[in-house]
Amino acid sequence: MVNGRPAPEPTFRPTDFTRWDGPLWRIVRTSGDHVRPWWEPRSYGPLRTMRWDPQLPPPRDQPGRAVLYAASDIVGAAAEAWHATRRIDVRSGDPVIVSFTPQPLRLLDLTSRGRFLVRNGFDAGMVGGPRAACRRLAGAVLTADPAMEGLLVPSARTGVDVVLFAAGGAKVGRRATLIHRADDPSAVRLLSEVADELGYAI
Repeated sequence: MVNGRPAPEPTFRPTDFTRWDGPLWRIVRTSGDHVRPWWEPRSYGPLRTMRWDPQLPPPRDQPGRAVLYAASDIVGAAAEAWHATRRIDVRSGDPVIVSFTPQPLRLLDLTSRGRFLVRNGFDAGMVGGPRAACRRLAGAVLTADPAMEGLLVPSARTGVDVVLFAAGGAKVGRRATLIHRADDPSAVRLLSEVADELGYAI
């Protein structure tokens, strides 16, 4: 919806996109329910707790609308992984820190640098608004362009985040630059610094 009216189908210009060819970071659980390999997008959704799920309701398995969330640095990854409790827990779920560099990505830019939102009649501030509105936008852009690789979005906590759709997820591969147990002493020291920066407990 835009100003109470149904939003038109999004249109795109080359300037709406940005190239990402740098590293990305994730912190993922390796034990417990619903665990997936770090490189595998999640096809089930949309989930109410997630902001940019592109799956269409009701929640169900939708392989063509799979999604994988990543951060531009370890601070952002930690902020996203533990935002619910604001406490970095290096043991529950046996989390690991993963850094990887996908093949170059073409991402729809939803940061303040992009003009896509305003030109298509969306409020530029919606990216920090209700999650349901962001999920509808993600679903709409993927419907308009099923080959869309993903989104560059402002992080609600730090830096920018990258949201990969199925086409972007196919560029991740399975080779990480770094995989490190979060409870390793060297990782704990690093995460302690991150916790201090974020104001999280550890």
